[in-house]
Amino acid sequence: MRPVCAPERRHDLSTVDGIRDFLWKDEVTDWDDTLRTNVSGVWFPSIALLSLLNKGNERKNVVQSSQIVTIGSIGAFIRILGTSFTYNPSKAAANHLAKMMATNFVQWGIRSNVIAPGIYPSEMSVGRGKLDETNRNHIPMAIPVEEIPMGHVGDEEDMAAAILFLAGTGGKYMNGNVVITDGGRLGISPAVY
Repeated sequence: MRPVCAPERRHDLSTVDGIRDFLWKDEVTDWDDTLRTNVSGVWFPSIALLSLLNKGNERKNVVQSSQIVTIGSIGAFIRILGTSFTYNPSKAAANHLAKMMATNFVQWGIRSNVIAPGIYPSEMSVGRGKLDETNRNHIPMAIPVEEIPMGHVGDEEDMAAAILFLAGTGGKYMNGNVVITDGGRLGISPAVY
């Protein structure tokens, strides 16, 4: 199986010098921006809402306790090189952060779980294509659907169902978990978990 988005072949990736040259294209700001978005972007809104989440638990108007739901990625589990080394480690950090919040906020009844989607229509998944209302579920992907055991990419209903499961009574006993919605892709991918 090849990487999600095969690197542009301007570098000889069969030698250590070639891989170094390819990887050296990342700037410190690439790492900073990616971590800021995927980790700090989870942390700061979560702690900003802790009091509100606690008040929701105090009201007890629903059977499930308050919860933080982080949107992660199956990239957190994939060790093969895609387009850079920045994205997957940032998503692994987001998963770990969500698990730390699950452990440390449970004393107030605040849960934390992750949804880790696989390939869904997005600006990121179309590669060089363009995503708009007319093609959102029929776009050329960086990964062929043949490499997804379910035979199709995820859609809005798949994501909504995962969110509603966690937010509803079906997910009320879950804390510190990662719900993978990838059409079975991780199950056939090398170098995961």
